[in-house]
Amino acid sequence: MSYLYASNIAGSVLGSFLTGFVLLDALSNSTIAAILVGLGCATAAVLLVLSGLRRATLAPCLVGLAAVIGCTAAATPKLFEQFYEKLLLGQQFTPDARFADLLENRSGVIAVTTDGTVYGGGVYDGRFSTDLREYRNNILRAYLIGALHPSPRHVLLVGLGTGSWAQVIAHHPSVESLTVVEVNPGYVQLLSKHPDVASLLSNPKVTIVIDDGRRWLTSHGARFDMIISNTPFHWRAQSTNLLSTEYCQVVRSHLNPGGVYYFNTTGSAAALKTAMLEFPYGLRFMILSAVSDRPIAFDRARLRGILTHYRIDGRPVLDLELASDRKRLEQVLGSLQVESRASILARLTSTPVVTDDNMYPEWHPAFAE
Repeated sequence: MSYLYASNIAGSVLGSFLTGFVLLDALSNSTIAAILVGLGCATAAVLLVLSGLRRATLAPCLVGLAAVIGCTAAATPKLFEQFYEKLLLGQQFTPDARFADLLENRSGVIAVTTDGTVYGGGVYDGRFSTDLREYRNNILRAYLIGALHPSPRHVLLVGLGTGSWAQVIAHHPSVESLTVVEVNPGYVQLLSKHPDVASLLSNPKVTIVIDDGRRWLTSHGARFDMIISNTPFHWRAQSTNLLSTEYCQVVRSHLNPGGVYYFNTTGSAAALKTAMLEFPYGLRFMILSAVSDRPIAFDRARLRGILTHYRIDGRPVLDLELASDRKRLEQVLGSLQVESRASILARLTSTPVVTDDNMYPEWHPAFAE
C-alpha cells in the first residue's frame, strides 16, 4: 500500500508539473490528449502482460488496445477541428469560421482572426494596427503620451499584446529606449507575421522581456520617465496584481521625478480611484488614467506638433497634405475630454480602493465606471 500511495503522490506532482509547465509549451491540447490515450493504453498493455494471461486471451486484448491507439491518432485532428473557434464564437460559430493564427502554451491560448483581431484566453486583446485614420483599436490612447509628458526618454510598457502600442511608443520622437515586459511569449511569436508591428523585433530601441510585469519591477531597480500598463479587463483573474494600491506603490518607486504612470483601468472605478489616491496628481481620458508625483499638463498644442511629424517605419502617421488627414487631426484633438483628479475623487467617494487582499476588480465587478 505504501508503494501505491507513493506512486499516487509522485504521479499527481509530476502530472501537473510536466503537463502544465512542460508539455503545454511544446504540444497542443489535441496532441496531449492523444498522447494520454496512448499512454493509458500502453500502461494497460503492460499490466495485461504482467498479469500472466494465456496467449489466446492476451493477444486479442493487445490488438484491441493497439486499435484504440490507431483510431485515436486518426480521429484526433477531426475531433479537435475548429475546437477553439467553437469555444470562442459560441452561437455565432459558422462552419467556415477559421482563425488565421492559433498559439497554445502554458500561459494560455492566443487566437487571431482573419481581420487581425486578437483574443487572449478567449477575451478581446486588441488588433494589429497603428493606423490613426481607421482607429480600429482606439490606438489614439498610445499616441497620447505626447500630451502627458514633455519628453519621455525611457519608457516601460507592461504587456505587449499585439505590439501596436509598443510600435507607437517606440517611434515617439523623444523615446530613446522602450522596455516591454510580457508574460506570454506567444505574442512575440506573432509580431513577425504582421507588417504593422514586425519591425519591433529589430528596433534597437526596444527590449522585450518575457516575465510577469510586477515580478520584473520588484526585481529590477531601473527607473523610467513613463510606465505604461495596457492591462487586461479588470475582472480577469489576477488583474489585481496590476491595479492594486501595492502595485501603484511599486510603480511609483520606479518613476523618475516628474514621471507619469499611464494605465488602462478598463472601466474599473475602483482602480481609477486607487491610482488617484496613491499619487497626488492625475487625470482621466476615456478609461485610461495618468498619475504622477508632479502636476500633469495635458498639452494639446504639444500633441498637435508631435502628431504632425509622427512617423512609423518612415511613413507619416498623418499626411497633412491630404484634406482628409487634416480633418482627422482636428477630429482627434477635438475629441480629447479630460477629467481632473479632484472631479474623479469627488464623484467616487463611496467607491472602495483596490488592495492585494480585497481584489475588488475581480470579485466586485459592480464597481465599474
